[in-house]
Amino acid sequence: MENFSSLASAIAIEFECVKCGFTINETFEELPIADIMADNIAESENSEEETIFCPDCGREYICAIFVNQNEGNVEVSTENGDVVDDIKVESIFSED
Repeated sequence: MENFSSLASAIAIEFECVKCGFTINETFEELPIADIMADNIAESENSEEETIFCPDCGREYICAIFVNQNEGNVEVSTENGDVVDDIKVESIFSED
């Protein structure tokens, strides 16, 4: 799992396809929002899952995005549940 800033308005991720080695780049512009009214950090966590396909070979990946009051985390796994180890994550901040 890779961390990113919980203040990010979007994230960009990059990883290599475990089947064909193609470099997959994906940007998520809508992230889950932490519950700021929660009593503690664990209860503030919200998450969502997105499906990504390798544009070269079609391999399916599940990208799970978690955000709490302190940080965000991303985990990418194959459709079989195998976690992809080497993920690069960039926090993108809104200019507004």
